[in-house]
Order: sequence, then C-alpha cells, then structure tokens
Amino acid sequence: MQGDHVWNEIEKENYKMESETMELNKQLEKEETAMAIPQEYAGVGGDDLDDVRVNIGWTSLIQKMSRAADSGDAEVGDFYDTATQKVLGKEINVILVKKKNDWAWFPSKEEKAQGITEARYSSNGIKWNTGEEVTREQHKKKRRVILYVVNADTPDLVPTMIVIKGFAWGAGNFITSTIKRFINVSKHKENKESIFSRSFRLSSEKTKDKDGNTHQMLIANLNEGFVSKEVQGLCYEARKIADVHTSIYDDGHSDDEAIKEELGLDVEGRIVGAPTL
Repeated sequence: MQGDHVWNEIEKENYKMESETMELNKQLEKEETAMAIPQEYAGVGGDDLDDVRVNIGWTSLIQKMSRAADSGDAEVGDFYDTATQKVLGKEINVILVKKKNDWAWFPSKEEKAQGITEARYSSNGIKWNTGEEVTREQHKKKRRVILYVVNADTPDLVPTMIVIKGFAWGAGNFITSTIKRFINVSKHKENKESIFSRSFRLSSEKTKDKDGNTHQMLIANLNEGFVSKEVQGLCYEARKIADVHTSIYDDGHSDDEAIKEELGLDVEGRIVGAPTL
C-alpha cells in the first residue's frame, strides 16, 4: 500500500535487538526488586566518593540554530533532555528541587580575536577560574541562575538542570518568587510548603531580540494543586543529589562546553531562553 514503510533487514534486526534489550531490562528490574539488601551495610563506602562528581544533564529549549533542529531530531521550541538525549515535547511540567547562581563567560568572536579564547566560570561572582577578578559589569551580565528540576510527568531521582539567563529571566523569576511566596505564607499555616510542593508548566513562544533575530522565549505557568506526597519524597532525594553536585562544583568545569558543542549553541551559551540583552 502506498505510504506504508517497508522495513529492511537492518531495521528489523535493530527492532529485534531493542525489544530483547527492553525485556532483559524489565527482568533485571524484577530481580533487583526481589533482592534483599543487607541494611547493616547501608551507606558503607560513601565517604570514599566525596570527590566524585555526579553528572547531571540539562533540560534545554531548542533554538533554530541548534544541531538537533538542523538534523531533524527535534523541532524549534522542543524541550530536550541532554542526559537521555530525548525530546520532551513543546511543554513540560517540572518541580524545582534546588536553585543556585553562577557566572559564565563565553568569549564572543571579537573577544577571541583579542586573545580571549577560553570560557570562564565563577561560582562566587568574585573571581573567575582563571584567577582574574569579576568586574562589576561582568557580575551583572554574566550571572546565571541554575534550577535543578524533576520532570513531574516522569519523576526521577536524578534531577536535570535548566539555565536561566537572557529572555528566560522572567520565567525563572516567576518560578522562584512564586515558590518563595507560598513558603512564606504557609509558615503561619498548619500545612507548611517546601520548595517542591508545587509544579510548573514550561512552554515557549517566539520573540525577537533587539537585532531582529527570532528566538524561543521560556514561559512558566503555575499548575493547580500540590505535588503528591510520594513525588515530594522523591524530590527530597533528588535534592540530595543536587546538593552533592553543587558541593563539588568546580569553577573549571567543562559541562557547558560539552552541551554547547552537542546542541550547536552559540558562544554566549544560550542554553535556555533568548540572548542576553
């Protein structure tokens, strides 16, 4: 029939292997669930791994210059999980588990021509990882907010990160200020809220910068109701992982460079939202 896809032998074999792998994973999960873990050994050896960094992926908003859009793997306006390399769709629901600030400087073409070629990072806004001081202007323009979030639709113990800068500031401020307001108000009530009591729906809309270039602007809306008790418990554990990640956060990290290379992002590292004004 016209329009039907005729599978070749390679596709059939790949499908068979994927199916077998899924079945093996399911069986392994059942076996692991049935195993009894001796609790007298719980936590043993954890201190040995204090200097080991936990790798956490990014939830990115695909822009028109992203490689995922060029290759057809994703469309402009899609959210993309760099850890699983999966497209999450045009809208996602997230739960905030931790917030942190940092500063990142990705040299522009003009700066590279002047000999500034390496990206610079600062976790305190005082000194770059190169040892140079962060100027007052850099402190303002290079600041980012990193939100550690759990996908509310498919909760997982390992959170992902969303970078807030540029035209995404509005969405980031809405999320953080809304949570702070609820926590403060609930202090005087019987049921006190936490950072992960609420969830937010993220989407995007097309906008233009001052040069007339179009970008996807991050939009955040508060979902009705509360996050379930079970998912809040999972978010509490996810926050612990985020704490470990930030506690050994190295100013010389290269995660941003890897993500920027993978997604084809520009030199300013515009991972989520539009360019900095």
